[in-house]
Formats: sequence, structure tokens, C-alpha cells
Amino acid sequence: MKFYEVTTQFVLTGHVIGYDVMSISGKIWDAMTPAQQTAFQAAAEKAIDDYVVKFSAQEKEVLDFFKANGKKVYTPDLNAFRTFAQKKYLDKYGQDWPKGALERINAL
Repeated sequence: MKFYEVTTQFVLTGHVIGYDVMSISGKIWDAMTPAQQTAFQAAAEKAIDDYVVKFSAQEKEVLDFFKANGKKVYTPDLNAFRTFAQKKYLDKYGQDWPKGALERINAL
């Protein structure tokens, strides 16, 4: 996307972790035998693991490219960032959230 052309710095907030989704309809899943479901699940998990390895390597490569081109790359204190951001949300929207919603989100 050529972000490096318009910025001097990158902050690694981790807000984009992965965005690929694999799904299958209940109708197809239910039509499979238990052995087929197990095989499908194993193949899906392997595909996701392979994707994570590939994505991590690409991320390292692009960060090395940014640094080599004089860009600053920062890794913020994510706990401080999370605490600050959650307080902002709670101050504005907290009264509208169901009790325990934030705790369930953080548990994920």
C-alpha cells in the first residue's frame, strides 16, 4: 500500500492481528461423517498455522524495509494503550454495555 511514501513512523499497536475467516455451512458440516469433520478441522487448523507463519515473515520483512529506509518503528506499551482506550470507551459508552461485557471482551 506504499504507506512508507507518506509517513516517517509506524506504531505497532497490534490492532490488526488476522482477518482471514474460514467458514462452512452447518448443512455441509452436518452432512460430513465424524472422520470427515476431524480431517476438515485438522486441515483448517494447519492452513491457519501456515498463514500465521507466512504473515509473521512478511511482517518482519516489511518492518526491516521500513527501518532500512529511515522510518521509525515503535512498539508501544500495549497495556497502557489498552487501559487508556478502555477508559475512554467506558466513560462514553460504559453505561450502555451489558454488565460484564468488558471482562468477556478482555478474556478473549
